[in-house]
Amino acid sequence: MINTKKATPRILVTGATGYVGGRLIPHLLDKGYKVRCFIRNHEDINSRSWKNIEVFKGDVFDLKSLAQAMDGVDYAYYLIHSMAKGANFHQRDIQAAHNFGRTAQRKGVKRIIYLSGLGSKDDKTLSEHLQSRQKTGKILAEYGVPVTEFRAAQIIGSGSVSFELIRYLTERLPIIVAPKWIKSWTQPIAIDDVLYYLSHSLEIPETANQVIEIGGSTRLTYAELFRTYANLRNLKRRILILPFLPTKVLAYFVNFITPIPRNIATPLIEGLRNDVVAQNHTALELFKYEPTSVHEAIDIALKEQRFGKIETHWAGTDYSIHNRHFSEVKHIQQEGLFVEEISGLTWADPSKVFHVIKCIGGSRGWPSYQFLWSLRGLIDQLQGGSGLKRGRRSQESLRVGDPLDFFRVETIEENELLRLQVDFKMPGRGWLEFSLKPHHQGHTVCQYNRNAPRLDKSIMDSLSMSQPIGQYRLTLRAIFEPFGFLGLLYWKSMLPFHKPLFKTTIQKIIEEAEKDFEKDDPQA
Repeated sequence: MINTKKATPRILVTGATGYVGGRLIPHLLDKGYKVRCFIRNHEDINSRSWKNIEVFKGDVFDLKSLAQAMDGVDYAYYLIHSMAKGANFHQRDIQAAHNFGRTAQRKGVKRIIYLSGLGSKDDKTLSEHLQSRQKTGKILAEYGVPVTEFRAAQIIGSGSVSFELIRYLTERLPIIVAPKWIKSWTQPIAIDDVLYYLSHSLEIPETANQVIEIGGSTRLTYAELFRTYANLRNLKRRILILPFLPTKVLAYFVNFITPIPRNIATPLIEGLRNDVVAQNHTALELFKYEPTSVHEAIDIALKEQRFGKIETHWAGTDYSIHNRHFSEVKHIQQEGLFVEEISGLTWADPSKVFHVIKCIGGSRGWPSYQFLWSLRGLIDQLQGGSGLKRGRRSQESLRVGDPLDFFRVETIEENELLRLQVDFKMPGRGWLEFSLKPHHQGHTVCQYNRNAPRLDKSIMDSLSMSQPIGQYRLTLRAIFEPFGFLGLLYWKSMLPFHKPLFKTTIQKIIEEAEKDFEKDDPQA
């Protein structure tokens, strides 16, 4: 534990809303450290339950914001990578590492802790993704700040991209078709073990200036990994090896079967051709820690998945989505927006209505015309997106930044507003909004963040519908900013589907919320 006679170290965590960073922060807070998050959007943090943290908004490519975030920092966790950005991600990784290492040196940071990828440097076939991860570690160390570089293979945990890849392929395919890399060796590690190494490294000075290879207690081939999962789920699965199956073809297939977009699937698949096992015992010698077996890691992940206790999700990080933040949009002319809304009145308690809204999508599907949502998801998949398969982090709760099928949660105002950002490919930008307001207050303008459209009250009132008097008005609103003529055509083509879809959706939500209304309120 921390020596209370000394000043409490201040820790900077980059990638704080990512899969690993989002789980690491509670561990650091429990240990009593002062934690500072470096993020690109404040809203990503607002819905977390973290207490007593500092939040700095910026980007690793913005040297000014990076320098401000590092003021007074003792240790920094570097949990950033650009893999999901597509082509040339390695160039962005290299530039980001230079910026971070140089700034850490100037600001007197005592140590950088970095999570990298396993893979032998002597392997001439090492994938571009793994080469980039390891080169990033070397660049961080060039500036004289001691670096602790952990190298890991696949991270097994509920919501991790590696676990999701295994889970979806094994669950959905009676015959798993794979190239010869299915015989490559790997040493997957449980997310809890990764967090242990990361959080305890600060207490072990000998970890400085070390490359530490970490892994679970099990070494096995990828074929055995799939079979382990299948056995735990009592599934009978066969593996068919096609030696000359191209990576691009497999990436398209993975994109079609799983929620993982093609731009993420491609480097992941390329990395599977390499043996990724720990080749030294440095981790065991320094930490005196017995890691988890792959069987136990998968079992824990499955239980968390089953009970909806998914703390973070791979799709919750802004490095794995398309057009999540629209920082380039500064001012939007209202005439350039298309808005369509439909509303209904309900006597149900707003908390019940909002609970129904927050539970839509994922395994429960959408309230109406599920085949239309599925069709749109299929179109997105054919374009390289995730479609509906991405699902939700948790079926019972939502927070800003969460994936929700092919949407992204942009704003939550409890019992009042849920705004979803469209996260599929289309010639424009879109939002789907559910708002709940007391009827006697009439229609009010929902304020968007500075990067999203703002609608004035005249537009909202012109769209409002005449309804019988009720207690609360539930409104479903679609907002679209078209890109050129194609965007206009796209919007027009969607209008015939919107009216029945939106009207039935509102009706179903209200019916579900009012199911027990008369029992709850005898005076109704």
